[in-house]
Amino acid sequence: MSENRNIRDLHGTPYQIGCLSGSYFNGRVKIELDDIVSFMARFPQAVFSVVQQMKQLQQKYPYCYEETIGKADGLGIDRHVYMMLMHPEILQEGHESCTTIMVKNTDGSVSLCHNEDDVFRKGNLSFVRVHTQDGWFITNDMYNMPFGNGICIHQSGLIRTINYCHDTAHTGISRYYAQRHIAQAGTIADLKRKAMETKPASGYHVNVIDCDHRHGQSLEVRNDGIHGKDLSLFLVHTNHFMYDISKDQYCTQPIGNSIFRYETVQQQMQMDHAWNMDRLKQILSIHTEDPATSIFQCHSDANRTLFQFSYDGVSQKAQIRVTEDGNTFAVPVSKQNDTDDDGNRRYGQ
Repeated sequence: MSENRNIRDLHGTPYQIGCLSGSYFNGRVKIELDDIVSFMARFPQAVFSVVQQMKQLQQKYPYCYEETIGKADGLGIDRHVYMMLMHPEILQEGHESCTTIMVKNTDGSVSLCHNEDDVFRKGNLSFVRVHTQDGWFITNDMYNMPFGNGICIHQSGLIRTINYCHDTAHTGISRYYAQRHIAQAGTIADLKRKAMETKPASGYHVNVIDCDHRHGQSLEVRNDGIHGKDLSLFLVHTNHFMYDISKDQYCTQPIGNSIFRYETVQQQMQMDHAWNMDRLKQILSIHTEDPATSIFQCHSDANRTLFQFSYDGVSQKAQIRVTEDGNTFAVPVSKQNDTDDDGNRRYGQ
């Protein structure tokens, strides 16, 4: 495993890659699992459900299973306890997170800016390039989620971001693994195929860009299928389902501000059409002292904006700015631009 410019390369079998990830966070993050252990003791049926999910993963998505037990072993966590952590639908957990803008530029290219919000735990954020049989992809990594649950840049030039959407639980695979499964998609058609076959236990939203073909789509992946829109001018998405349903059916958390963020960003985008990357970043950096009326979250609340990801289709450059330390760094978006200005490879193989 090499480390260069904030992104760690992970090579090996799925188990070895998971173990490398878990070992990285072991000792870096304060891990508290007492609530999950207590939950498992009180609800044996939930434990049975997790065991059944483990069997399903082994049969249908063995690489997900191997990565998971590898990560549990690297973290030094009981495998069944860790597997429970991977099933928010069983735990009945969820939270508001993420705001995304995608725009069509005047030259026909597509740009995207995304706030990645999640529960803040000191030390619980890393960026990795995962090498698989289907090629590499770059993603944010955390101890308590599989790969691909956030941003994902595939070596083919496919870029996608994930937005959690509040949903009722259904029978199906954990959304965490559904989101992991689409991380290895090299085309939008392949992403849709992988998304359709998982039938997630709770839904999620994907903004996806095909950089080579200058095409963008906004997709809500739900248990009943995929609902989405093609990008024509601009698209905004936060944390509630909107497509093919009426506004009075928007499903949001009672204390969340998903609709507020969506409407505020829409208003900002409609004020003028000078949508360069600086403007998109400015909109997603709007901050007030009240978390309920803030787009950029840097309050004392547990849920915060961990980092901001941007891809400028005009310059074909991607960038990450980490909130905690202010570190900003470039990210390759394909094999073709995997070099620096002097022609040297950005990351070790």
